[in-house]
Amino acid sequence: MSVDAASVLFNLPDFHIISVAVRDFGQRRVLICTDLPPGCPMCGVASSRRKEQRLQRLRDIPVAGPLELIWSKYRWFCDEALCDQLSFFESTAEVPRYARSTGRLREKVVSAVLVSGRAVGLPRVSLTLGVDGFRRLEGRFRLSQTRWV
Repeated sequence: MSVDAASVLFNLPDFHIISVAVRDFGQRRVLICTDLPPGCPMCGVASSRRKEQRLQRLRDIPVAGPLELIWSKYRWFCDEALCDQLSFFESTAEVPRYARSTGRLREKVVSAVLVSGRAVGLPRVSLTLGVDGFRRLEGRFRLSQTRWV
């Protein structure tokens, strides 16, 4: 598949941009889809029959401002008669099965909160994760005066 300039600038491996819309309040809505042909996670057989399509909102780092990332993903039939998995959704290395955020967001949060050892204030973590993401993270770590431990 050919690579377009917007996908290169966005730099999310295995995906390409379908459309970008700027909303009234300045947030960009980016619709993406995968580049790779899907294979069944159980047997590995490549599929060619689509079952359904759905839009999944992903959390990602803000790339040049606020961003709403939406993945147009498909559910595929497994064409292998001996496979127990009848259908499956697309997944990639960057966004594995059942994930709701990109790998680069997870890496950024881990380095900011756990690895670096620097003080990370609540506003900084909230900006990176969003309020809901921060609330999920809040129960896993405790704030020790100026650092997350």
